[in-house]
Amino acid sequence: MHLDLRSLGVMAGLIGAVMGFVLRGLRRSFPAGIRGMRTWGPAPLLCAASTLF
Repeated sequence: MHLDLRSLGVMAGLIGAVMGFVLRGLRRSFPAGIRGMRTWGPAPLLCAASTLF
């Protein structure tokens, strides 16, 4: 059984992108006092972008 690293990279990128968009969407429904949502949203998007490199 072989592990295809390209598929693993694509899946990691897709999961990061979806999670980033979900967190960005949840930020709108959270109170403004929760400041961590502002930095937690873009973090998975940056991870997804890093899989390209």
